[in-house]
Amino acid sequence: MRNVFAIITVWLVSQTAIGQSIVHDYMVMSFRPHQNVRELVIDVFGNERQQINLREDNGKGLSMVSLDIQTVFAKVQEYESQGWELVSFNSFTAGADATSEKWIWLFNRPKQ
Repeated sequence: MRNVFAIITVWLVSQTAIGQSIVHDYMVMSFRPHQNVRELVIDVFGNERQQINLREDNGKGLSMVSLDIQTVFAKVQEYESQGWELVSFNSFTAGADATSEKWIWLFNRPKQ
């Protein structure tokens, strides 16, 4: 009977531990690669929005878009090394000339 009680106790404790919710911080990173826009926006909820004009940082030529992409993925890796976990990625395009193309990353990490 003691074994049954011990097993039930362990099971109840484990269910309670599993059921606890973890509070997270969230961050959205969006990138617009169109040659006339070329910006990276980083929103860490609760903090000030960071807007990076990649046309100014990497040059205005169309060939600089590949450099922009390297810059964006370097930022993704930077945040991953800080403990942010990629939850979702999506990209979409609207308009005949793709001026509304946007790449969006959603990250989270346990609240600090």
